[in-house]
Amino acid sequence: MKLATSTVCYSDASLDEALNRTAAAGWRNLELVAIPGWCHFDCNKDNTAMLKDLLAKYGLKLAALHAGGIQCTSAEEAKKSVEYFEKCMLIGTELGASRLVFTGSRRDQGGSLDNAIEGLKALEEKLDMYDFHICIENHYRNWFETIEDYDVLMGALADPRIGITMDTGHFTSSEVDMTAFIDRFGDRVKHVHVKDHIGTQSVAIGAGETDNLAVVNALAAKGFDGYLSLELEVEDKENTDGYVAEAREIMEEWAP
Repeated sequence: MKLATSTVCYSDASLDEALNRTAAAGWRNLELVAIPGWCHFDCNKDNTAMLKDLLAKYGLKLAALHAGGIQCTSAEEAKKSVEYFEKCMLIGTELGASRLVFTGSRRDQGGSLDNAIEGLKALEEKLDMYDFHICIENHYRNWFETIEDYDVLMGALADPRIGITMDTGHFTSSEVDMTAFIDRFGDRVKHVHVKDHIGTQSVAIGAGETDNLAVVNALAAKGFDGYLSLELEVEDKENTDGYVAEAREIMEEWAP
């Protein structure tokens, strides 16, 4: 297992500041939030050379890009999402990343898993062009949320390069049995968002209800060799730097 941290921890900071603070906390592998209209990088328009220079400046390796979500309201909208994902993979390939992370859209916006699958099959056809793992993330009240949702997704998408990002905080919010999930899909898990939650609220690692160590141990038993990627979306943002540094020490004990 490898350790990384996401720039979502610093969602209210500029890209330069987020990378500076990440490096200051002792992290070396980075998951970059690349969601258009929201922090920290837009693969449609932002400067890749600038990003490359900043990564070098702070001694960071780009491990993954989080591209947001696939729109599930229609097959056509899902395929538009995939067009952006491909741009992310193109930039990620240039910068040495190996994982593309995204979730679905909210159930209350309408749509279906079938729409998402049509878009994902279009993405599947392009994978020979890129050396990437596709990591479909669960999210609270999202089309990708439950064991049953992943039964449908993984059943429809057989390519081993298409796998799962387990978000432990969102599974806590959704009250999903993570041990049962790993028993069923452990061989498809390529990436983990390590979060700690009390209900639906993100808190510092170790301060909530989420049994992240049990998840790590269960994945280790399945031979997981991907990234454990820290995500924090805490309310007390003034304490974020301390939480990010503490989380690195905790996670290094889990996966030395």
